[in-house]
Amino acid sequence: MIEIENLIFEYPDKRVIDKLSLKIKDNSITVLVGPNGAGKTTLIKSIAGLTEPYSGHVKIDGLDVYENPVEAHKKMGYLPDFFGLYDALTVRESLFYAAISHGIADEEAKHKAVQAADRLSIAEHLNNLAGDLSRGLKQRLAIAQAIVHEPKFLVLDEPASGLDPLARNELSALFKQLKSQGMTLLVSSHILSELEDYATDMIILKDGEVISNSAFDLKLGENLSTRKIMLRGHFSSMDVVKILEELNVGDIQVNADVVTFVIEDSDAKQVSIVKELFEKEVNILEYKNVVANMKDLYAGSVAAHQNKKQEVK
Repeated sequence: MIEIENLIFEYPDKRVIDKLSLKIKDNSITVLVGPNGAGKTTLIKSIAGLTEPYSGHVKIDGLDVYENPVEAHKKMGYLPDFFGLYDALTVRESLFYAAISHGIADEEAKHKAVQAADRLSIAEHLNNLAGDLSRGLKQRLAIAQAIVHEPKFLVLDEPASGLDPLARNELSALFKQLKSQGMTLLVSSHILSELEDYATDMIILKDGEVISNSAFDLKLGENLSTRKIMLRGHFSSMDVVKILEELNVGDIQVNADVVTFVIEDSDAKQVSIVKELFEKEVNILEYKNVVANMKDLYAGSVAAHQNKKQEVK
């Protein structure tokens, strides 16, 4: 569906995206996370074709976004982090004008407006003014405008910003509904606990680079490419931490005689860790895999990335 090749975006004094390449799978809900300044919004805008990079390509169904913007945008919906609505228009009028802005003829646009309202569960508000809607309903209207032309791919930048807990839960259910209808979503966010409810894939961005691109089990919220390991035994935690740091694992946590850490999903990696611990005569009473969630993956990936950067220095 979406393929990004060697994307570079830079300002006069800073490179924000550095030779970034990745693919976003069809019918997935891929979440884009990372610290402030990681390049998330710049990447989102580049994918949406709203800003042109120094070099590289973004392709949607084989169409280059920069070479074929009109055709590419027919396949894409986009919702920025700060969206605007015309408060004096009704929901019906807002969706109608959004439809005709995509080149849809008037009669069909009327049908598309009602259809989009149905998909976003705001059909009962079709005759209400946009300015009179709650924050959650405004968010739904904005998303409805973004998909009124029935795109295959929807890009959302911080869509849960400003929503109360109930509205955020409703938004999560909405994303899963859109996925079930065949849509592919890319969602930029920083609320990791909520992302687990709907994410199928997670891309971690830091310093303009992809440091992790992982798949999740949507039902369990469990990372499919990372393992979290728990160690318990009679040992000096500081000595074990030092050994683990040398083995380049991520997110090392110590609690009394228990140490946890995150590694890539690799039997070979586990074998090397166990072998090293036994060779260093670490007294292990318990060694087991525990469920690694999105927070574990994020912390572990960032820590491992930082370790690698320090090794290079």
